[in-house]
Amino acid sequence: MIAKIFSKANPMNFVIGMFFLLTAFVITLISKFDFTGNIQVLSVFPILAFSVFLMNFISQKNKINKSNSYAILIFTMLLLLIPESFLSFSVVLSNLFVLLAFRKLVSLQSGIQPKQKIFDASVWIAVASVFEFWSVLFFALVFVSILIHVSNDFRNWLIPFVGAFAVAIRVALYAFIVDFGIIDLIWHNAVLDFNFGAIHSFALGTFMIVMLLLLIFQIAYSKNYLAKKQNAIKKVIALLVIGFLVYLFSNEKNNGLLLYCVAPLSIIGSNFINSLHRDWLKDTYIAVLLILSCISFYLYL
Repeated sequence: MIAKIFSKANPMNFVIGMFFLLTAFVITLISKFDFTGNIQVLSVFPILAFSVFLMNFISQKNKINKSNSYAILIFTMLLLLIPESFLSFSVVLSNLFVLLAFRKLVSLQSGIQPKQKIFDASVWIAVASVFEFWSVLFFALVFVSILIHVSNDFRNWLIPFVGAFAVAIRVALYAFIVDFGIIDLIWHNAVLDFNFGAIHSFALGTFMIVMLLLLIFQIAYSKNYLAKKQNAIKKVIALLVIGFLVYLFSNEKNNGLLLYCVAPLSIIGSNFINSLHRDWLKDTYIAVLLILSCISFYLYL
């Protein structure tokens, strides 16, 4: 039943997804957030909503997914699995910048203005690293994209450094003229930490199982795609792997950092559902993921 509703690329499906996302967001704020503190967290929902729209736009325009709303549905359920992301303003904003960079890198396959797109993607990733330092690892995705599409021009390999330097100069000017605290924040986030003692184990365990299964599926199933889609899928897989590395490296461990993995997992999950030829199998997969997500959300509250 659920699979049939989201089997069409209907704007109403986005509204349905955002309604449930808003409900979960409000419940989380009431349960966990101290409104006497920083209220910038109130902007998290519109940023998340735009991130869902952007992820779906990227996957549909570049034909990474078929014309349906499964990616929106999976994105919403995965956020329920890691509700800590609702309170992680810096992670949510950083993730949006990474998606904006990913949009540029996926469109490299068109062959139009590759240098401009590489520069834009590099700038977006550099900005993302200001809010969450270890998102700097996504520069690896830029080089992967260059390797796939435009490796024959050595100048393309230098552009990411130019983009990063441009952002670094602006951050330095802001620090010296307005507030030097931004440097302290970046330096604090740059610490490498592999301590996982305080992590919500059910959500992390469930997320890792889902991620591993979908990753295995996508790698094994990629040979069935045309070359253009295979290249796009390689970048989606790279986005997922790097996102998990950001989670592993980050100083402040919480499941909200898994947000970097949600968009690529949603795209891969949509392909997985489309590979199932029986409606009852699709509904079973969605129901299991929904139940696990609701359990994780309940345990968090």
